[in-house]
This record gives sequence, C-alpha cells and structure tokens, in this order.
Amino acid sequence: MSTKVIKYSKGYKYQLREDLIVKTLIIPKEKITHRFFTLDVDGVLVIKEAYAWNGCSGPTWDTNTNMRAGCLHDCFFQMMRLGLLDRNTYFHQVNQFFHAILLEDGMIKVRAWYYFKAVDNFSWSSTLAKEEPPVLIAP
Repeated sequence: MSTKVIKYSKGYKYQLREDLIVKTLIIPKEKITHRFFTLDVDGVLVIKEAYAWNGCSGPTWDTNTNMRAGCLHDCFFQMMRLGLLDRNTYFHQVNQFFHAILLEDGMIKVRAWYYFKAVDNFSWSSTLAKEEPPVLIAP
C-alpha cells in the first residue's frame, strides 16, 4: 500500500535533529504543552526534535552565534501567536533572553545589541495571533 499524496507546510528553513533543552528566564503561569515544545513553570523549555524554524529575520545572516537564539526566539513567538504565552507580559522578556543567548553563544556585543534592538523595536507584529501554516497537498 502506498500513499498517493504528500502533506506538507511551507515557510521553514531549519529543523532540529534532536531536542533542544534550555533553562530560560521565561516563567509561565502554567505549563505550556504543544506537540513541538513544552515550557514548564520553572522556565525549562524543551523544543522537540523535528521543530522547524526560519532563522533570524531581517537584514541578517545565519551563523553559529545566532542559530540557537533564533530557534528559541521563534519558538517563543510561536507560543505568543498561538495564544499560549501572553505577548503583553513576555514580549520584552523574550527579546532580552534572545540577546543573552546571542552573547552566550559568542556573538560580538555590538552585533548582539543590533539584533536585540531590531527584534525589540520591529517584531511586535510577529506575535499577533495567527493559525499554524496551512497543510498543503500534492499532487
């Protein structure tokens, strides 16, 4: 028996090949559970293997110093878009955590500051509620 169609989504550039587990400073009021991530009330974020994200947006390039931060940031913003994490409460905290991870992963301070200012000043609309990307079918 074979499948005659494929089901897929557009819009992603990278995909985790193993779970990413990070102790964050983002403390939700209750545990957040999604098929691709969990965020415990102690701030431990688990982004599961196969999670897909776009990398850092804007006039940037992807490097070893921004890949982990970009993945974490995209995951938190997805939580906000889905209404799982309150954007009014956590937007700036998430951006500050993004900045801290950029520095932790070796990005030079001036570049990390530029990335932080860009997301903190221009990414609010990326947290607006929207549905998951549609499932496309081919042929």
